[in-house]
Amino acid sequence: MLKYLSGYLVKDTCWELILGTNDPEISCSLSKYEKQHATLKARHLVDALRLMIKATTDNVPITWERSYIIPCFNAYLFPLDEGGWI
Repeated sequence: MLKYLSGYLVKDTCWELILGTNDPEISCSLSKYEKQHATLKARHLVDALRLMIKATTDNVPITWERSYIIPCFNAYLFPLDEGGWI
């Protein structure tokens, strides 16, 4: 799953994961926001999977919910690439 999503992130084609995009009419109707949102969600999933893998390797218990919330929290509350809000 991690490699699969990472492939879409590298090619910047995460919008292809949206249901129905195999239909040319639907894929042409997607807004820039919808495409960016699909990329953001894929990025969060990849971060959550990496966090779960690390926790499992380190033998630290973690839930799926927590492993997803932490990357989202970091991306929204501490965007260091934009000067940060810390």
